[in-house]
Amino acid sequence: MELFKKQRVEYRRRDLDQLASMKVNFTESVCHADKKCHNECKLKVYNFGERKSVWGGDCGRYETRAEGGRETDYFQVRQALFEKALMEAGNLLTEAEAGRQPKPVIGIPLALHSLEWGVFWAHLFSELGFPVLLSPKTTNKLAFLGVENVVSEVCFPVKVFHGHVRYLMDRAEYLFLPNVVNAPVPQPDEIGYLCPLVQSSQYMCRSALNIPDRRIIRPTLHLKEDPANLVYVFEKAFAPGLRPRRSELQRAIFKALARQMEFSRQLIETGNEIIAHIDPAQPVWIVTGRPYNLYDDRLNLQFGKQLAKLGIKALPMDLVSSDSEDMSDFKRMFWGLGARIIRTAKRILRTPNWYGVHLTNFSCGADSFIEHFYRHLLREKPSLILELDEHSAVAGLLTRVEAYRNVVNNLQEKRMSRKLDPDEPDSLEAAG
Repeated sequence: MELFKKQRVEYRRRDLDQLASMKVNFTESVCHADKKCHNECKLKVYNFGERKSVWGGDCGRYETRAEGGRETDYFQVRQALFEKALMEAGNLLTEAEAGRQPKPVIGIPLALHSLEWGVFWAHLFSELGFPVLLSPKTTNKLAFLGVENVVSEVCFPVKVFHGHVRYLMDRAEYLFLPNVVNAPVPQPDEIGYLCPLVQSSQYMCRSALNIPDRRIIRPTLHLKEDPANLVYVFEKAFAPGLRPRRSELQRAIFKALARQMEFSRQLIETGNEIIAHIDPAQPVWIVTGRPYNLYDDRLNLQFGKQLAKLGIKALPMDLVSSDSEDMSDFKRMFWGLGARIIRTAKRILRTPNWYGVHLTNFSCGADSFIEHFYRHLLREKPSLILELDEHSAVAGLLTRVEAYRNVVNNLQEKRMSRKLDPDEPDSLEAAG
């Protein structure tokens, strides 16, 4: 309707006799439109006259329509930098190569903490000379593998992590499943803890999948602390037959950490360059969340791609610098990622053409503590919180996205026109 009002949809006159005599053909097929997609959606295709209607796709390929052209998918920009940093590690194997190695293969599941810290993990084992097998991108099959193996009701990202670990069990001699307790923080007095389920994911997988203890490399990592402390922790985690010399391990840890930090700097530099070239009149969506739902296309239903197809300029929060934001009003923020989400919300608030979208998952305990703070901070602007799980579908997601787009665009047009009635509120808060 919005497109029709703006005269971007052509009006078609219909003849009732023609409609009555029209034949409708129905076929079913499996979608192969994107060779890189492994969903294998079963499509229902209706042909009537010269028109076609396609139903059943998970990605929204056949439903979305852009207003004014497709945008760049900045989630894929982040993904390209991540994959480049991973590949630079060397010693990364394909599935076929994993079974032909003289040295034991280390399997690293690309889920949960690895979608943020995978560069560190991959470079560390590569520097130590171990061949590394990364689990593939999450597919429906891999997600289902996790769902059917999990033994307690947890959030979807943890279920998917089980699927990645189960995949690697048949292909790698050793599994790298660290207990990541906390992450680096901008200020020394911050706490920086990760979600308890992320911290304990190794214990859950070991129990649910009956993994022998001897196959797991499981250091307890306090990444917030001095990197020198990691040497002893990793040394203790290796089995005696695998354990490298301490000097070799220290060198590998420091080199791998340096590459991880370089990756983080590249993200911010790339984001700054993108932001510098954005027209202040153009609305920009800043998408917050956790790495394991922001950067897994199965978990977020290809959210970046959906927004790009709709012509929406949207940046994931890894491309937005927020470390300098004042957190004095959140002195006891427990969660490391929660603090980053709140910082990003503060920058959204003070940037006129920025609007907030937060991706979360059903049963996310950590997000349940901070969502009301997120809404409170952005009370002067419209914001959108999307909860997803294994039952979510693109159609419902797009309905909310398109409604939010209309609100954002209308508000942005009013603000830029400078023709507002003096008594008309310019913010949601002022409107009451």
